[in-house]
Amino acid sequence: MMNRMVNAQLVTHGVGQGLFYSGSVMPLHHEGEVNFVYDCGVRDDGKGHPTLASTISTYKGTLPPRGSGGKKQLDLLFISHLHDDHTAGLPELLKDVETRYLFLPYLAEWERALVFMQSSGGEAWFPSFLADPVLFATTELGVRYVVLLTGAEPKGGRPGREDNPDRPPQEDLEGSLDRAVSMLEDDPNRDRTLAGERGLPRWQSLKLDQRVLLKTDSRPLRLPYWRFKFFSAPPNQGALAQFRNDVNALLRGRSLADLLTSPAGIKGLEAAYEKLSDSSRELHWKVNNTSLVTYHGPNNQALGDAHTSCSGPNCCKFVSGPCLGGSFGEPFGTLLTGDLHFLYSDLYLQQMTHFASEQRLISTLLMPHHGARSSWNPRLLQDLPNLKQVIASASVHSRYGHPSAGPIQDVIQAGRDYYWSRQQHDVRVDMHLRV
Repeated sequence: MMNRMVNAQLVTHGVGQGLFYSGSVMPLHHEGEVNFVYDCGVRDDGKGHPTLASTISTYKGTLPPRGSGGKKQLDLLFISHLHDDHTAGLPELLKDVETRYLFLPYLAEWERALVFMQSSGGEAWFPSFLADPVLFATTELGVRYVVLLTGAEPKGGRPGREDNPDRPPQEDLEGSLDRAVSMLEDDPNRDRTLAGERGLPRWQSLKLDQRVLLKTDSRPLRLPYWRFKFFSAPPNQGALAQFRNDVNALLRGRSLADLLTSPAGIKGLEAAYEKLSDSSRELHWKVNNTSLVTYHGPNNQALGDAHTSCSGPNCCKFVSGPCLGGSFGEPFGTLLTGDLHFLYSDLYLQQMTHFASEQRLISTLLMPHHGARSSWNPRLLQDLPNLKQVIASASVHSRYGHPSAGPIQDVIQAGRDYYWSRQQHDVRVDMHLRV
């Protein structure tokens, strides 16, 4: 029964060549507000990320003081993948903020070493984060719980399962959040996964305290008025087998932290990576494909209206005239894509199957990989029949050419609205719903 009014504010922040997306879902006259962030990073510009720093500061001012001791509280933090243009702002974002749940795609140690080799560097804390993201998040960033997500088995062929979609909403957010996370399906291989981590003794203590959880993407995270559904695809390890074997050999008797911080360790990683240099572009794609794709939207059928606006006058690259935004009605779902390469046919089909029940609910799409031509699949415009708008997050002068003209022209010719979140130009969607 639709009898609750809910406001939602969703912002693709203008941080340049990176991604920082936030959301707030606020029931009117009811408990249960939830705040969440999807990625917080920017590619190193040699200037200390001034846009990102000021944007984070402004955003933190909006968080409610619901944490212990009156601290600001962030309920959910989702990191699509571990590249620095999606993670660079984490220490600043979480400083003096109580973060309840951090969701990450699980990557083995050798995969995190590959991320290190493909990152621009510059952040002193980044090697420690890659060496042990669980320990770093819980000790240095103050995250309460870490949820590591893996792809459900078997992959493809079946949509993600629902967990009683008609159950009534719980208005105690903190309790309902814990219950919702507990209902995510446990990774059946979690013990074997943990055994492969050299940080096992530290992870084991966190696991016993239920502070680190290994889950699959098979079920949605269902909160009182809003739900999230994930797609986590492992990299195609066939082309990476040589690098994996070389890194695992380097790790015998040594920690990943040592490899990422010592001259000898880095030299060994460089030698392993150099063997695959002819395939570096392909490898980059495969690591991008670990992106945690996330759908979010109202828990039940919703009525109401939404309005999209830009904080700058020219946020529509390759579109003449001012970008004024516009209003739309149902549906109200959003698909956040990280850097996943949708052009891969097998991966695309897996994802579309996984989100089969959400395809008609998606009104907003975050353009994959900052609008890169190599990641775009025009079939998205056919397979998401109620898609109304597409948003790209990229720099004004991106040296990668993001966002590309081809994908944007596809969007415009299909009659969808297109927005470009760039430096200091936010794209904001305000929803007023009855759920």
